[in-house]
Amino acid sequence: LFLIASAVAFLKTGTGSVSERQSTTRQPVVSRPVSSESPNILFILTDDQDLASLAYMPKLQKYLVNEGTSFSNYFDNYALCCVARASILRGQNANNTHVKGNQLPNGGFEKFQQLGVNGEQETIGVWLKNWGYTTSFIGKYLNGYGKGEDKATSKNHVPPGWDDWRAIFTQ
Repeated sequence: LFLIASAVAFLKTGTGSVSERQSTTRQPVVSRPVSSESPNILFILTDDQDLASLAYMPKLQKYLVNEGTSFSNYFDNYALCCVARASILRGQNANNTHVKGNQLPNGGFEKFQQLGVNGEQETIGVWLKNWGYTTSFIGKYLNGYGKGEDKATSKNHVPPGWDDWRAIFTQ
């Protein structure tokens, strides 16, 4: 079993509170100035994680498990890699992202990117950046990322909203 552990880290520089307009293209609005009291946000996503795999992840064991972190009550919107990641990036249930698989024609990086304003232009990275956060993405992005030969689909493509981009390229 091959596991890929991914982390998405958002480093604080301050943010405002957010309200959203009701529309088909969700547009977050900053409703107050940047504050030094805004929280740091660290989001860690492990892909296909099971208890037995912890034996091969000593740092995860040391820094999370041994410090008392456990997840006994959890939810999964859709247990398929790219579908779940698109849902997390967009903050939507899987049925609303229009990514329904790990590769074209129904899913994957190219499908997510084809969605335009409903894809990469409106993600947690873009929203946090607009709210004053410094953003960093480390790990696996979406299935098929970096396979293309043009600038928009190649390994040189950095999606909007990310200050620091360290994505893993998948086949």
